[in-house]
Amino acid sequence: MADEFRMFCCPAVQGTGRRFFPEGYAARLTRVDARTFGNGVTYVAYRPTGSHDA
Repeated sequence: MADEFRMFCCPAVQGTGRRFFPEGYAARLTRVDARTFGNGVTYVAYRPTGSHDA
Protein backbone atom coordinates (compact mmCIF):
# COMPACT_ATOMS: atom_id res chain seq x y z
CA MET A 1 0.00 0.00 0.00
CA ALA A 2 1.36 3.38 -0.97
CA ASP A 3 0.59 6.61 0.88
CA GLU A 4 1.09 8.80 -2.17
CA PHE A 5 1.99 8.49 -5.85
CA ARG A 6 4.24 11.25 -7.23
CA MET A 7 4.84 11.36 -10.95
CA PHE A 8 6.67 13.54 -13.43
CA CYS A 9 5.08 13.18 -16.86
CA CYS A 10 7.32 14.08 -19.77
CA PRO A 11 5.68 14.72 -23.14
CA ALA A 12 6.54 11.77 -25.39
CA VAL A 13 4.75 9.46 -27.80
CA GLN A 14 5.37 5.75 -27.30
CA GLY A 15 3.50 2.71 -28.51
CA THR A 16 4.78 0.11 -26.06
CA GLY A 17 6.27 -0.10 -22.63
CA ARG A 18 5.69 -1.25 -19.09
CA ARG A 19 2.36 -0.32 -17.51
CA PHE A 20 2.35 1.76 -14.34
CA PHE A 21 -0.68 -0.20 -13.03
CA PRO A 22 -1.76 -3.70 -14.14
CA GLU A 23 -4.36 -3.87 -16.90
CA GLY A 24 -7.87 -3.64 -15.47
CA TYR A 25 -6.72 -1.90 -12.26
CA ALA A 26 -9.06 0.92 -11.30
CA ALA A 27 -7.38 2.94 -8.57
CA ARG A 28 -9.39 5.42 -6.53
CA LEU A 29 -7.08 8.40 -6.21
CA THR A 30 -7.43 12.04 -5.19
CA ARG A 31 -5.10 14.60 -6.76
CA VAL A 32 -3.30 16.54 -4.02
CA ASP A 33 -0.84 18.57 -6.11
CA ALA A 34 -0.17 19.43 -9.76
CA ARG A 35 2.35 21.68 -11.48
CA THR A 36 3.22 22.33 -15.11
CA PHE A 37 6.68 23.50 -16.12
CA GLY A 38 7.64 25.60 -19.15
CA ASN A 39 9.25 22.63 -20.92
CA GLY A 40 5.96 20.67 -20.93
CA VAL A 41 6.77 18.44 -17.96
CA THR A 42 3.88 17.96 -15.54
CA TYR A 43 4.23 16.95 -11.87
CA VAL A 44 1.20 15.30 -10.29
CA ALA A 45 0.70 13.80 -6.81
CA TYR A 46 -2.21 11.52 -5.88
CA ARG A 47 -3.33 9.84 -2.64
CA PRO A 48 -5.40 6.66 -2.50
CA THR A 49 -8.96 7.35 -1.29
CA GLY A 50 -10.14 3.81 -0.60
CA SER A 51 -10.18 0.31 -2.01
CA HIS A 52 -9.57 -0.38 -5.67
CA ASP A 53 -11.36 -2.49 -8.27
CA ALA A 54 -9.22 -5.16 -9.92
